[in-house]
Amino acid sequence: MKYGHMKYVLHLAIALLSYSASAQLVDNYREMSLKDRLLFGGNFSAAFGNFTQVMVEPSVGFIATDRYFTSLGIQYNYIQIRDWDYRSSWYGFRSGHQYWVTPSLFLAGDAELLNWQPYATGIDGSSRVWAESLFLGGGVRIQSGGRSLFSVSLLYNVAYDSNSPYNSAWMPRINLFF
Repeated sequence: MKYGHMKYVLHLAIALLSYSASAQLVDNYREMSLKDRLLFGGNFSAAFGNFTQVMVEPSVGFIATDRYFTSLGIQYNYIQIRDWDYRSSWYGFRSGHQYWVTPSLFLAGDAELLNWQPYATGIDGSSRVWAESLFLGGGVRIQSGGRSLFSVSLLYNVAYDSNSPYNSAWMPRINLFF
């Protein structure tokens, strides 16, 4: 990074850090009961056509502090690619973490373990492998009333390689908890 751009990055970092004093996800998490600190939700996606994918990921989340939210989820994907005569079910686990820098901006990290069948193995169910992913990035929270948590993030898979089930290291993600 050139030194001329460095001052802009420094100003942005100082602004975010000075604003972070009020970056609370909730106001009084210490006074909340365990039931009130637990949130349920997850992710869902669907695409139909030559490439068909249906993904369901139920999750349970926990408000750990006034700035830190964590979640655990199980994932199921049905994938069909007609041109390749590929059809498979993928399944696995995900652990998500969000640290609130401002009331609406957060840093995120997700660890994922996904069992999938590489595309070259056909549809007979053999040669399944476990893929590990570590996504890092950030996002924005949109207040949707009460304890509801709706967030949109863009994450980068730092463990991405040629054996990844994903076609890109970048992963957009939408979460909903209530």
